[in-house]
Amino acid sequence: APGKSKGQLEEQDAIVPQVSAEQWALEVERVGPQLQLRSDEIKDWRARIEVASTLLKAVEKMYPDVKTMLIRMGDDLDKNCDRIKSREQTLSQQFKEHVEE
Repeated sequence: APGKSKGQLEEQDAIVPQVSAEQWALEVERVGPQLQLRSDEIKDWRARIEVASTLLKAVEKMYPDVKTMLIRMGDDLDKNCDRIKSREQTLSQQFKEHVEE
């Protein structure tokens, strides 16, 4: 409230809880472990960033070679698909007469 110093709360300024003390204690017990930070967790994010940075450098180093290999594999797959389509057309034409009979 305006004009009041810290710690000078009147009765109407108090917050009235909507849950019982027992319900509150149970909830604190349930979620408490999830809210606590350990010192190793605080340092852990730095280690994760370092690992991610190292992995990024490795990927950037390998990318040109891998890209070339993937392009080559894609070209080979395209050629093989074309061969399969061509062979299917040939077989379809050869056996078309047998299917019609």
